[in-house]
Amino acid sequence: MPLPEPLQQLSVLLQHQPAAIRQLIAYLPQDLQKVAQTPEGLLAIIVTAAVGILCLFLLPVFSSRKKGNTIILAGPVNAGKTTLFLQLRDGTQHNGVVASMQDNAAVCSVSPGKGKASKQVRILDIPGHQSYLQKLG
Repeated sequence: MPLPEPLQQLSVLLQHQPAAIRQLIAYLPQDLQKVAQTPEGLLAIIVTAAVGILCLFLLPVFSSRKKGNTIILAGPVNAGKTTLFLQLRDGTQHNGVVASMQDNAAVCSVSPGKGKASKQVRILDIPGHQSYLQKLG
């Protein structure tokens, strides 16, 4: 039984593969390299790759999940997380390290840029002390 016209053209292409196609096939696992030696197999691999790439591009478009509005300040002890939190919360300046052994949370307005409306963002300061972190884990 003769191959359909598109598969015949693909078969000719497979017989006279450009170097780029041979190099791409060389990166495939051994099982897929055997599949890629037939026109039907090569077509199946190309269609599968195209559908996969299309899904990756369309996923953000159809993803209706809203982005979060929480910023978590986490890091080692004495890194300045609480100092940064206090500056963001109310603009107070603190010299040195501000030690805090509790969660600090606040809602602040953040302007994303010129001409854009400010957004409400929740800021959470997590202590970096090892005994506190063990409670979280």
